[in-house]
Amino acid sequence: MKFRLLYTTFALLLGGFLLLNSSGGRAATQNEGNTGAPGDNNENNRTCQSCHNTGISIQVTVGLELFDEAGSIVTNYVPGDIYTAQVTVTPVAGNPNGYGFQMLSLIDAGQIPTNSWLNPGANVQIAS
Repeated sequence: MKFRLLYTTFALLLGGFLLLNSSGGRAATQNEGNTGAPGDNNENNRTCQSCHNTGISIQVTVGLELFDEAGSIVTNYVPGDIYTAQVTVTPVAGNPNGYGFQMLSLIDAGQIPTNSWLNPGANVQIAS
C-alpha cells in the first residue's frame, strides 16, 4: 500500500513537471521577451542573465547584416523592399552550449510592430 502511494505521488509530480515545461520559451508561451527592447512586453526588465546567471562569464559579439533580394549588402534602407537579415553570434569568452537572440521590427518611433517577417529559418521562432 505504501509503495502504491509512493508511485502514484511520483507519477503525479513527474506529470505535473512535464506539463509545466515551456520548451517553446517565454516568447512562445507568454509573449514576453528578454532584452528590454521596445515592444518585447518585458514589464519586469528581465534579461537572459535573469534566468541563466551561472556566475560564469559568457561574452559574445553579435553581427547583423542585411541583404537585398539580389543578395547584395544593404547600404541604404528603402521602405517596402524585402530584406534578408543574417545574424552571427561569435563567442569571445566562456563556452556556452547555445546562443539566442531577439529581433524586433517596428514602424517608425511609435514602437508599433510590423509583424511582417517572411520565410524564417529552420531554427527561428516568431512570436507576435
